[in-house]
Amino acid sequence: MIYKITVTAPGSKTVISAAQNAVLADVLCENGFAVPAACGRRGICNKCTVKVLNGFFNGDTPDENGMIRSCKAKIASDAEISLDFVNGTGLTDLSSKTKAAKNACGIAVDIGTTTVAATYLKKDGSTKSVSRLNPQSAYGADVISRIEACSDGKTDILCALIRRCIKEMVLTLCGEQQPDEMVVSGNATMLHLFCSVSPVSMGVYPFEPVFTSTRIYSGKEMGIPVKKITVLPGISAFVGSDIVSGIYALSLHKTNNRAFLADLGTNGELVLTDRGRLYCTSAAAGPALEGACMECGTGGVAGAIDSVYDENGKIRFTVIENKSPSGICGAGIVDTVSLMLEKGLIDETGATENERFYICDDIYISQSDIRQFQLAKSAICSGIETLIQTVGLCENDIDDFYIAGGLGYYMNAESAFNCGILPRMACRVHPAGNTSLSGALMCIGSESTVRDMEKIAESCTHIDLGGNPSFNERFMNHMFF
Repeated sequence: MIYKITVTAPGSKTVISAAQNAVLADVLCENGFAVPAACGRRGICNKCTVKVLNGFFNGDTPDENGMIRSCKAKIASDAEISLDFVNGTGLTDLSSKTKAAKNACGIAVDIGTTTVAATYLKKDGSTKSVSRLNPQSAYGADVISRIEACSDGKTDILCALIRRCIKEMVLTLCGEQQPDEMVVSGNATMLHLFCSVSPVSMGVYPFEPVFTSTRIYSGKEMGIPVKKITVLPGISAFVGSDIVSGIYALSLHKTNNRAFLADLGTNGELVLTDRGRLYCTSAAAGPALEGACMECGTGGVAGAIDSVYDENGKIRFTVIENKSPSGICGAGIVDTVSLMLEKGLIDETGATENERFYICDDIYISQSDIRQFQLAKSAICSGIETLIQTVGLCENDIDDFYIAGGLGYYMNAESAFNCGILPRMACRVHPAGNTSLSGALMCIGSESTVRDMEKIAESCTHIDLGGNPSFNERFMNHMFF
């Protein structure tokens, strides 16, 4: 039997058809309405809830506010539901200092696991930017969850979700004017899904990507209103073109210093340059540092709490774009954990004095959030130390340390040291922002820059942390605060 489901979202009302006993989350995603599911649809994160206005669903019982988990709810009648979100969105001006080719015009896109960012470079050199939460979060907060979804035959759906998201971002930035060029950077899994290539081979040993090389498409074949799309080259299954773009944007391939780049997200991608020689690795941090698996967590979008501090004994915070707080992003989480440690509210094992630490009326950090945070910070710190050691250096040999990614744009370095995400080092620390997007921007109108990135990808030595005894020992030790 086929039922009609009326979906009310901000600014729209849509009627879709659904078969009896179909899972509501699947029906929504297949019709372009992405609901986050940080837990990979195991029914434990409660981030995919929708409000039932009328009708019936099997599999989950509405709470006192009429909310049900869409990943568990099955269609049982005609119904009407309300979504108070489709994708978290936020217009931002990156004020990029990136140098692009003269008179270049086009769009640069960074596809992150949690957040998608795009910048429109106009011929006069001015830029306009937009960011959105990645709608693929409907199938899990991390790359492994999405690879598992592809194993279940969802590759085409995940591809359609990200292409639709990017198409809408292009229209937001450019209106009806079709740009000549788009350059896309991102981690390997996100780029596979964007290109409609199954990433399943990266989920099983020996973790091989289908491609790492540059790919060229027409906008028409991808359903995106641009003429040409360039997908930038990566290095391995878990070190993608986002890190290659970052190396280029920061000129790490040219520096005579010893520098370190940490692109922090669900997968911490790490690069060390030792006077011209490039080494890289990755550490699976999980989604905690991007807020995805935290009870009040969100991506780095408008309305996210991005810093937390104590002012004369009172908790203060700032919010991206000065909106009403709707959640807390990774930078805010790092600040909060650091503050809790300073106040003695977390012991060395990660146990908290109270089950919840409130930042404001509705937003808090819970004991279970702290446990997720411990896993993430231990993976990142252990990966940094192990890479430095493997190359034959020590922390004090590093001259400059760059923190990239959405987290790096907002994160307070001192808070990161305090809570153990970063090892204490005497070097200069530089918040680098979205270096993936900056590198992609530099490729607009410059084929030679793309070729330079291909050379970087070929020359970078990848170091696998899997089974590394030094990494494993450090990981256990860094679980403590």
